[in-house]
Amino acid sequence: MAFLDEVGKALGKAQQGLTDAAQTISSAAQETRESIARERSEKAAQKETERQLEQERIAEASHKCPRCGEPLKGFSAVCPLCGYEIRNATTASAIKELTEEINRLNQRRNTVADALAAKISGRHTNPTDEKIASLIQNFVVPNSKEDIFEFMILAAGYMDANFLAGKQKVSEVADIVIKAWASKFDQTFQKAWLSFGQDEDFIKIQELHDQKIQEIKDAKRFSLFRRR
Repeated sequence: MAFLDEVGKALGKAQQGLTDAAQTISSAAQETRESIARERSEKAAQKETERQLEQERIAEASHKCPRCGEPLKGFSAVCPLCGYEIRNATTASAIKELTEEINRLNQRRNTVADALAAKISGRHTNPTDEKIASLIQNFVVPNSKEDIFEFMILAAGYMDANFLAGKQKVSEVADIVIKAWASKFDQTFQKAWLSFGQDEDFIKIQELHDQKIQEIKDAKRFSLFRRR
């Protein structure tokens, strides 16, 4: 009996030792997990701080003239101190990205899915065309003369003069998209006029604008002539 008692005590101690070891391992694992989580959180916070600092640096640099460092207003096209013309490479790239995104949406267009979505929503406009129109409407109008002129050429190409004159459109561009381009075309022209309307380089933008407006007037006049 004494022997069995000793064996029982030994087994009890061994079991207690295993329990203590398991608790120790569990505690160590928990500490490791918490340490990893803290490290990840600190790295994420550091990256976010670095990202914010970089954005602030870019924003600060973009509001200064690259040539003389003069602080610029948000819509400045020309430095008021040295006359340097501000051309934003990021904006120029954004015009290209806008065109590419519109092309991607058109290429992925699913006529059946769009028709079903329009029927379910009860709207008469095509969902893909709505996305394209939204991209155009939310596009940030460029600042520099080159970017503005480039964007207005792009917009003018999509503005169906017949449709805007109240006639049957010639192009296959959706009504909602044509209206979006027309609205942005006018908005860009107004910004150009406010930014550098007295500059001689504004003439080519004025000519492009007037040419498109005249095209719409001619289409409207021809339509009225045919009704007589």
